[in-house]
Amino acid sequence: MNGSPATIVDALLRLENCTRFGARFAPPSGEHKFYPYAEILRRAQSAAALLQAEGIEPGDRVAVILPTSVEFFDAFLGVQLAGGIPVALYPPFRLGKLDEYFARVRRMLGKPKAASSGCSARRWSASNRSGV
Repeated sequence: MNGSPATIVDALLRLENCTRFGARFAPPSGEHKFYPYAEILRRAQSAAALLQAEGIEPGDRVAVILPTSVEFFDAFLGVQLAGGIPVALYPPFRLGKLDEYFARVRRMLGKPKAASSGCSARRWSASNRSGV
C-alpha cells in the first residue's frame, strides 16, 4: 500500500502486525491497560464477524451505545470492518433503566434489527437497516 490510508479501516488494516503502538484505556478501577494495534484489529475483526452473523450488511447504520472503553473500540471499528456505519450514542447515566432506554432508541431508529443476541458482553444495542 502506498500513500496515506484513505479510511480508518485502511489505517487499521495496515497495523495488523503492530505490537509496539496501540491504545491505552483507564477503566473506572484505575488500572490502565494497553492494547497493541494488532490486538485492537483482532478484536474489531471478531466484533465484525459477530455483526455479520447477525445480518449486518454494508451501508447499515449501527447504534453503538457504550461508554469510552476498549469495548467501544471493538464495536465502533467492528461496524466499519463489517461495512456498516457506526452511530455513537452515549449510554444513559441512570443504568437502572437500560432496557427502557434501548427500547426508546430502537423506536427512534425506525425498524432496527436487534444486534444484542449472542453479543451481550459487548452490549450491542441496535442496528438500523431502515435508513435513519
